[in-house]
Amino acid sequence: MFKVFLFLVPLTVFSVQANDKDNLVPKKYQIKNFILSTSEYNNFKTIKLDYNRDKKVDRIERWKDKKLISVKEDRDFDGTFDHSITYDLDSQIFKTVLFDNNNDGKTDRKELYTNVDSDKIKIQVFQVEGKKEKLLDTRHVSRTQENNACVDKLDDFRKEITILRGNVQSIVLDISQPIIDIGYGYKVTKSCFEKWGIDNFQEALIGGMSQGLNCMIRLQNNGSNKAQGGVTGAMRNLLKYQSMMKNSSVHITCEETSGYNWSGTRAHASTEPGQKTSDGKFSHPFISINPGYPSSASGANMQEKVKDIKNTIFHEQLHNLGIKHGEDVEYPYACADCCMTDRAGADANTRSKLDTACNICTGNYRSGADDINYISDITFYGDYAWKNDLLGRNAQRYSRNHQRSLNGLSILAHSNAHFFSPLGRLIAEKQVLMGHELPELSKKHLRRIREQGQSQVAIDSRPKVEPIADAYIELFYNHDSRKAIQILEQNKEMIKNFINSTPTDNSKFVVGSTRKQVDRLIYTMWIDRFKNSTYSDGTTTSNKAYKLFQELGFTN
Repeated sequence: MFKVFLFLVPLTVFSVQANDKDNLVPKKYQIKNFILSTSEYNNFKTIKLDYNRDKKVDRIERWKDKKLISVKEDRDFDGTFDHSITYDLDSQIFKTVLFDNNNDGKTDRKELYTNVDSDKIKIQVFQVEGKKEKLLDTRHVSRTQENNACVDKLDDFRKEITILRGNVQSIVLDISQPIIDIGYGYKVTKSCFEKWGIDNFQEALIGGMSQGLNCMIRLQNNGSNKAQGGVTGAMRNLLKYQSMMKNSSVHITCEETSGYNWSGTRAHASTEPGQKTSDGKFSHPFISINPGYPSSASGANMQEKVKDIKNTIFHEQLHNLGIKHGEDVEYPYACADCCMTDRAGADANTRSKLDTACNICTGNYRSGADDINYISDITFYGDYAWKNDLLGRNAQRYSRNHQRSLNGLSILAHSNAHFFSPLGRLIAEKQVLMGHELPELSKKHLRRIREQGQSQVAIDSRPKVEPIADAYIELFYNHDSRKAIQILEQNKEMIKNFINSTPTDNSKFVVGSTRKQVDRLIYTMWIDRFKNSTYSDGTTTSNKAYKLFQELGFTN
């Protein structure tokens, strides 16, 4: 067993160093093997990485005062940088992302990230042609991210994990310092150990991260033959994780008691430099665990809670890499399911969910979150995992970026089709009636919709939901916001009465899902101003969408 060294550090940190390696990743995959060079000047550090080990630079990171300030990447290993991220924390536009998707050495896509308020970020997407920029889309996303086959044996890893027991345990709980440096790049508030118990929380954090990282290594080994340059998304995330832990520290807190709404939330995490916990104590990268969870647990129940928080921490850790729900490849949910779920005794639906989750976590998508194969996979995953509402954002985002895409429309239908929602099936039927020759991927999603059951209450509600389906097609497929508004205005009273009704039978589930779908449709035109159009009287479709929002009984 490795020795445990104790150092009382000045100010507020108690340090428990595990060993001289201080790394949860096996030697072969440690980031030091992928670094071509590191240079430092004043408070700046530049790191050049070689992902596929061909002795050429694939990624350049620049850090200042332990904060990542810029990244350049050669995503397809052709020797030319085709993706960059720059942070400017002193500016309202705090992040700029540039893409060269056609590999001509020139930027053809730009994304600007702007602070809106303490909760929201605005993302503007531009098409770039020389010096001309055309606004394609505007979206609003949450500032921090919440969490509401690949299981490894960890015997070898646990030999290298610090075990805080005996008199070390009593020292940890007795010291006055509120933050404990446990090594591996983690600094944990004392409250986490007090609430969960030292062994339990150490198992959740270190044991869980070891399990997740080991799983990502196996996904790289199994998927490298199909990956560009032999480097999967799992491997990229593994290296990004190590770089973050090496050049910064992740704070984990269990005491964010004020300023954050914990309703229905296990934890939340930062995704960008400049983000802080609501109490201002910790800056990116951080993970904040609900201080009220678990309310009480012991014995077998506590072990179930430990498994749950192990999954949650791994999920949130991936958010720390800059990954957002609905905007980026859905590594947090997919990798947590793939890597932290025991397949023993799993039914067919669970096995399908885990297989799809592992495909997503492997991340062999040439165009990232805009790759149609990813949009297809994440929609099936959302179907299997009952995460239609959350993961349906991906189908909408793809349709907004690709006008009149038949695959996009089929996937949009699939993402809105479930037992208590007639909307998806209506969109699918209307797509078939268009008479187009459908691609195989479209047929695959339409088959899945037909295979799904449909409740009688959903069938009975079809006439009331049909105009909503028409409006969805006009906005997301035809990109015609005026026609979508017109359809909603013509059917306003019927839609209002339906989505504000309060049935006591199973119809309440149809009403609830339809209300969310209408809200999402109007939000896209009002807040995001998607395909905003100006009428002769000076009003815009955004203005009309806001008026509809109020007239249909929604509240701000």
